[in-house]
Amino acid sequence: MKLAAAKRSSSTSAASARRKAATKRNGAAVATVLDKFRRRTRVRKAARLFLLERFESLVACVPAALAGDPEAGIHAMRVEAKRLREALRLFRRAYRRDSFDHLLAEIETLNDRLGAVRDADVLDAHLADLPGVAETEELTPLRAELA
Repeated sequence: MKLAAAKRSSSTSAASARRKAATKRNGAAVATVLDKFRRRTRVRKAARLFLLERFESLVACVPAALAGDPEAGIHAMRVEAKRLREALRLFRRAYRRDSFDHLLAEIETLNDRLGAVRDADVLDAHLADLPGVAETEELTPLRAELA
């Protein structure tokens, strides 16, 4: 019995050490929702904590996206929408399917719309990088529409 407790304790401390190392590698701003979990954490509670963290990350991108920042706003928001979408798919079985599917559809719609905006930003950046092409008469209306 003592051996099992010692083994469990060492594996718990090893897991904690791995999480701390990952946090250091990824920077101090990384939120570690895993630290809130215990060995007996229920799936629904774990899903709620994880999904809440993903949703908060998505909402944190909104001010930069509304300000028109293509990298810190649109791109980051699209990445967070994808992460939330995949987390929703992962935990779909833990909740009522009808309400979950509706939320998943809304996130997919948001991601599609962000994708169109991001594609326009990337195209505009590529056009601006082409020497001599950005000022041509044919592309001036297109660049104005993309902006």
